Amino acid sequence: MKKIVYCLLAFALFSVWSCKKDSPPPKKLFENITYADIQAIGPELKNDKIPVADASNPAILKAGSIVFYKTNTGVIGKFQIKSISPQKDLTISLINYSSQGAVLLNKANVLIEATFTADLDLGVQAVSQGTSDFWWEITGPNNEIYYITPQNTALFYVYSK
Repeated sequence: MKKIVYCLLAFALFSVWSCKKDSPPPKKLFENITYADIQAIGPELKNDKIPVADASNPAILKAGSIVFYKTNTGVIGKFQIKSISPQKDLTISLINYSSQGAVLLNKANVLIEATFTADLDLGVQAVSQGTSDFWWEITGPNNEIYYITPQNTALFYVYSK
């Protein structure tokens, strides 16, 4: 009987130990992320500022980072940071989806100049703060702190850094 108890205990400990080594599934490439993937994290979309860089970490988000969003008009989409220029301009590629999951808009190399806002529904630097989804905020004593700051009712989630 003792042997059976010890075997069961050993098996339980081994099971717990082996589960701790499981790693999360690998992140998908930008082009492989679907509308369903974005919808699945819906409750995690927030209107919090997203730090992109600061003095202690100049590359919190960098070229290749992926962000999911829901625009102020309710459109679901994703964008990928393509670059941040020495002049602090942000370049992104984005894809917007209809409520049925069809691609509404697919734009590459959308330029958002430092301290300007973006309208993700149209995939452009916003001409009005009333239509903007985020402000490309540059701050700090030496303009070394960058944020993606939600505007209006837009929501965001950092998928990959």
